[in-house]
Amino acid sequence: MEQTRPTRLMSDIQARKTDHLDLAAHGDVGFHHKTTLLECVQFVHDALPELSLDAIDCSTRVFGKTLRAPLLIAAMTGGTDRAGEINRTLAKLAQELGYAFGLGSQRAMLREPTAVRSYAVRDAAPDVVLLGNIGAVQATESSTTEIADLVDAVGADALCVHLNPAMEVVQPEGDRDFRGCEATLGRLVRELAVPVVAKETGCGLSVGVGKRLR
Repeated sequence: MEQTRPTRLMSDIQARKTDHLDLAAHGDVGFHHKTTLLECVQFVHDALPELSLDAIDCSTRVFGKTLRAPLLIAAMTGGTDRAGEINRTLAKLAQELGYAFGLGSQRAMLREPTAVRSYAVRDAAPDVVLLGNIGAVQATESSTTEIADLVDAVGADALCVHLNPAMEVVQPEGDRDFRGCEATLGRLVRELAVPVVAKETGCGLSVGVGKRLR
């Protein structure tokens, strides 16, 4: 029984990742009543700008590297061959456009190290700001050394620790115990050699949580 458990866990994760991709591509996954509020924003037109458009520089420095614009292709997937193809396509796009690129959750790599191939994009995007990714619960269950190995295996410039309790509680196989995650973030900030980013997955960070993170 113990010999088959890692394989079963890995197949469960792969099935979830495949379901995520299918839902994102074909499911009704958008908010129906909530918006970004961008429809409330209006720019004041300047008819006398006194500048050259070609002289505008949108570049910015992040984690020691220069982005052509402060844009990130956000974390999406990983852990399956299909996910690997998507990651490489998006990473190449980030390389071409000068954006940052975030990998999907590397949880699968904790279960099966060979899953790294679905996250291995550094050869396709050697210059991008590359963000690794692990869930706060999985980080809490892992040692700093194990998390550092995930970062090193993909050549990430920083690690996103994603906070997704709202997402987990509506999934039948989702996490239910979120104790210790705040202390884990502190531990990783102190002990990892790369910067740590707290990343929420769709419901936002409240003022209270933001203050606790600081």
